[in-house]
Amino acid sequence: MYGVTTNYASTAALRNLQSINSQLQQTQGRISSGLKVASAKDGAAAWSAATTIRSEISTNESLSAGLSYYKSAAATAATAAESIVGALNTMKTALTSYQNSTDDTEKSALMTKITGAQNTITAALAASKTGETDWLASTDKISFNVGVDSAGAFIKSEYQIAANLSTVLTDTDIKATDFAKNITDFGQSDLDVAGNIALILTALDDASTGAIGKVTTFAANVGALSEQIESQQTFLKTISDIKSSALSSLVDANMEEESTRLSALQVQQQLATQALQISNASSQNILRLFQ
Repeated sequence: MYGVTTNYASTAALRNLQSINSQLQQTQGRISSGLKVASAKDGAAAWSAATTIRSEISTNESLSAGLSYYKSAAATAATAAESIVGALNTMKTALTSYQNSTDDTEKSALMTKITGAQNTITAALAASKTGETDWLASTDKISFNVGVDSAGAFIKSEYQIAANLSTVLTDTDIKATDFAKNITDFGQSDLDVAGNIALILTALDDASTGAIGKVTTFAANVGALSEQIESQQTFLKTISDIKSSALSSLVDANMEEESTRLSALQVQQQLATQALQISNASSQNILRLFQ
């Protein structure tokens, strides 16, 4: 019905156009963001579930990063331990040659090798320290997070270091009259004292034997730890992939459907606009009836 004071056709056409514009805006938003659930107003239940899944994925990524840290630290310590064994062997060879040499130039060159080996041991012991944990100078346990239980609490795993190479090396004193040093801090003046080289070589034999045994055990333990960490990281990655797939099904927009919907709504918008224009012209048509 057409009236002078109220145009019901225009009102209906306007409401239809507003509805189409709202749907068009929603579709354009989904296309631009790639999400069908971008906020709680798009679906409270789906948005809440998606938020929980995102948090779980983030936790898994943090756990995996933490595991990588410990894996890297253990590998660094293993490399340091191996370099210590090499330095001990270098030192023993150089000391034996020094003991048998009478040439000052040769002795000076050999002492340079010995000092370099001492520095290597000291640097390797320092490099093995990660944060507050000294992997080569401790018998402590390392505790790290590997997962989360159903209550949200972290699941921890422990690794017994038991290397304690520092004691074998820097605490191995070379006992003699007026000579109480360890294998990392004696100098050439100490070697030139009669009988000291023999004492140092004896201490080195003891230290290297103990160090090699500990390095072998440490390397085996680090290998087992690395395998455990890799296995846990693979598990976390698999779980995260599953959760990411679930998250996608909850919130991701189907771009093919949205593209089709966009085209249809654009056509509907044009038709609704024309319908509103026709309805608005009806008042002029009523006026012509009285002319």
